[in-house]
Amino acid sequence: HWYNMRNIVDELLNRNHSVTVLVNSASSTANFTEQARFQYLVFDVPVEAHEAHSLSEQLLNVWMQYPRPNMVQIGLQITDLLGKVREMQLTMCGCMLRNETLISRLKAFKFDVLLYDPMIICSDLLADILDLPIVLSLRVSPGFSMERMCGQLPTPPSYVPVPPTVLTDH
Repeated sequence: HWYNMRNIVDELLNRNHSVTVLVNSASSTANFTEQARFQYLVFDVPVEAHEAHSLSEQLLNVWMQYPRPNMVQIGLQITDLLGKVREMQLTMCGCMLRNETLISRLKAFKFDVLLYDPMIICSDLLADILDLPIVLSLRVSPGFSMERMCGQLPTPPSYVPVPPTVLTDH
């Protein structure tokens, strides 16, 4: 999800907007130690980056093994992994929203808007706490069907690979 957001952030920067990216210390995708044209604001969570990455990898591996003969096994694996993801996200949410220093610092920035991916839970609650309007960017559904139907994402009539399904050669 960060890769999609990064493109939006880069375009905002190209249009001379100031951008601050809030990221948790266990992020396995946002490299907050890199030199960037924007500012990273990192909040600590009691989760290691390798734990978060491992959970994502496990979920992706189960997803990519679909379809397999044993649908019950797949369903149980996905249910178990999503439960672990939920617990991790709730922990991260608590670390963000209960961090009074972080909230005060964010309020001091006087942002104009909060751009977020709804797969990162509690961002809407953060926007409410900061009294900010929100802009959502979601690129997650198979074949981008939700994005096409709800967000009017243009889709050419020619063959378009369908990530994250097996209907692609990549």
